[in-house]
Amino acid sequence: MKYTVIVDEGEVINCNTVDEALEAAAEAHLNGKVARILQPMGDIEYVARFATPQKVRKPKKAPKRKPVKKVAKTSKKSKTKRVAAKVASSTRVKRSPEDLAKLKDRVLAIVAKNPGARAETISKALEVPNKDIVLPIRKLIDEKKLSSKGQKRATEYYSKN
Repeated sequence: MKYTVIVDEGEVINCNTVDEALEAAAEAHLNGKVARILQPMGDIEYVARFATPQKVRKPKKAPKRKPVKKVAKTSKKSKTKRVAAKVASSTRVKRSPEDLAKLKDRVLAIVAKNPGARAETISKALEVPNKDIVLPIRKLIDEKKLSSKGQKRATEYYSKN
């Protein structure tokens, strides 16, 4: 059976064996050319294509991972001590009752001037973080000096004076 190798430049190579055809196609492939091997199979021709060589990519190295520290099992007592130490070392300082009273008065004054004010508006007017006005607002509501309407961020506060 005869095999025909067609190289992309139109060069035709006739071969007697499959090995010769593969060798010719491989040689063309190494030279950066596309080669096709035609094999007569009755009325149909079988075409094997050899594409141009592509760049071989080097596999990427995986990033180095930090070693995982093994944590020994701890008892509840030691865990409680660690949590207490962490809380003690936090940057938050407990506010004095006088400071809370002053902040409550300031919050009440702002809500009286702006009925329906939200927590974000109040904190911006006082120039303090949102989390610092949560307790004074809660205490004013408990003392029935403020009323609230809504939920979560949409809560509006009204003065009862």
